[in-house]
Amino acid sequence: MKDLNLIEEYNYDLFLVNTSKEVIDLVSNGADVNFVNYKGFTPLFVARNVEVAKALVENGADVDYQNSDGETAVFINPNMDVVRYLVSCGAKINHRNKKGQTVLFKTNKLLNVARLINMGCNPFIKSVDGHYHYENMTMADRKNYSQFIEVFKNNVRKKNEERMLLSA
Repeated sequence: MKDLNLIEEYNYDLFLVNTSKEVIDLVSNGADVNFVNYKGFTPLFVARNVEVAKALVENGADVDYQNSDGETAVFINPNMDVVRYLVSCGAKINHRNKKGQTVLFKTNKLLNVARLINMGCNPFIKSVDGHYHYENMTMADRKNYSQFIEVFKNNVRKKNEERMLLSA
């Protein structure tokens, strides 16, 4: 029988790992990849790189686990490569938290907004209080964002036209 105090320590250690080997070692010693810490986070919320995220997912981590605010690892993890990986594993990019916000509401960096939209995040979703994500941006970013959205709309239009031609 494993020491429960030691297993709890291993659970917390999952939040600090840097390699897949560390994840595998901790899991083989009883760590739970879906352990929830005092902030309501699982290790995926803070996975430092894709290698760690992949090891967690391969060992059963829930990519759509929600904390008490209804937010998933896609909302919290600051590493866009990890977010992209989680989306490729089925994490819902348009999931809404308890305020009706998508992950777009959690970033004000235009580059990350563009990356999230390119991953499939819908830029036209309003929160439950009627706000759009871009209302938190600086005026300069709003101008650039408007230009980006026009390019985005044109790309969607072109893809729809191509689909119609292919299906005709």
